[in-house]
Amino acid sequence: MVLRKEGGLLANSRILQLLLFCASGWVWFQKENVRAYAMEEGFPFHFLWSDVIFSVLSLLLFLVDIALDVWAIVSLYEEQKYFSMGLLICILLSSSVLLQIFSWLWYTDSSKNLETNVEKFISRHGLMNIVHIFQLGVFVRFAAVMEISITSIKHGELLKEGIAVYLNHDLSMLRLFEAFSENSPQLILMMALIIEMPELHFFTDVTFSVLSLFLFLVDIALDVWAIVSLYEEQKYFSMGLLICILLSSSVLLQIFSWLWYTDSSKNLETNVEKFISRHGLMNIVHIFQLGVFVRFAAVMEISITSIKQGELLKEGIAVYLNHDLSMLRLFEAFSESSPQLILMMALIIEMPELHFFTVIKILASLSSLSFTVLSFHRNMRALVPQKFRMGWTSSVIYFLWNLLLIGPRVVCVSLFASVLPCYIAAHFLSLWMLLFLWAWWQNTDFMDSKSGEWLYRATVALICYTSEIRNHSIE
Repeated sequence: MVLRKEGGLLANSRILQLLLFCASGWVWFQKENVRAYAMEEGFPFHFLWSDVIFSVLSLLLFLVDIALDVWAIVSLYEEQKYFSMGLLICILLSSSVLLQIFSWLWYTDSSKNLETNVEKFISRHGLMNIVHIFQLGVFVRFAAVMEISITSIKHGELLKEGIAVYLNHDLSMLRLFEAFSENSPQLILMMALIIEMPELHFFTDVTFSVLSLFLFLVDIALDVWAIVSLYEEQKYFSMGLLICILLSSSVLLQIFSWLWYTDSSKNLETNVEKFISRHGLMNIVHIFQLGVFVRFAAVMEISITSIKQGELLKEGIAVYLNHDLSMLRLFEAFSESSPQLILMMALIIEMPELHFFTVIKILASLSSLSFTVLSFHRNMRALVPQKFRMGWTSSVIYFLWNLLLIGPRVVCVSLFASVLPCYIAAHFLSLWMLLFLWAWWQNTDFMDSKSGEWLYRATVALICYTSEIRNHSIE
């Protein structure tokens, strides 16, 4: 039982990692393709430390990918899934050989001169063929990019900056080939193995929890970056409005979290929650806006414990903890992310030109909103019999449905705010009051206290401003 659970955890974590690698490979390719095009057209550009950091991050992801590939092979061997193990090895070797062939062909192209010391050393000693036979060509390219990049930054040599762009472009092309010749087939294989698992639902919920934590941390970092960017652009009113949105949302989440923890009918089941409660730190934790992190820690603790020990009771507790956390994440999505997205889109509309990466950021934000709603409904379905729970297919359909529902509404409100900024507050308050009365008319009974119930209804009205909630979801 434990071995099967560890295999399920491997497959779920591998799916997340492969999705990230495919996305990062495509983004890096687009980034370097734009820079190479700028070089050809003679556009001015600056080679920054961020480019070096991006290359280092790609190298780290490449090394992590290799380590996880070995881990996946060993795990499949221990589970005696020899056919899947052989298929995975075949995918890895085929992809590696493909990359080495392209790298070798580009190096042997007479029109390309070697400009770095590491490449010159290997070529001078006749090691180029041997390096690629031993599948090390990509590492040579990483070393060349790092050498030329650091040299150009230290000495400010424009020629070397141009060479660094072309080296990065070749490397990003290889990473793109790897993403779709290795990671994509491997992702299909891992998902096929997961579908065959009887413990699919629970592991999927754990996967969604881990991904939710990752997105939560990324969201915090992007919030800080947005505030700093607005400050540097001297848009102080927008910066103040954004800070107000972030603080209001954080306080709202902490209030709900504190109310649920102080509910006498809910017993604390995890060590981290018991420790905080035993030392009287529950109020302090929420005052310092750390209540959500406590809930993430509790979910991770109970999930890992249930996986290791195979305790079905703890799996049930994890479902309820996940439900509370997904509810808080839903509140955060529509009290922080949605207003923030409307504000940012209103500012973007006023820009003279729209950049490619700006569109990507908007789509990513809308996808994050839709994913939060999906995560909430998956956790709601976890409380019903197995046959009524959401699978992968229904999850994808529900995600797209929410994306096409929330996206147009957010865009419409953003357009309204950009054209008539003085009337957006009146529009929000008038519509929010009607939605609040509708929530009150539904006679919701979600909270234990009367004041908490009124706060809950006000939050439901806020969610309905850019989305929709069915009656059975709010009651």
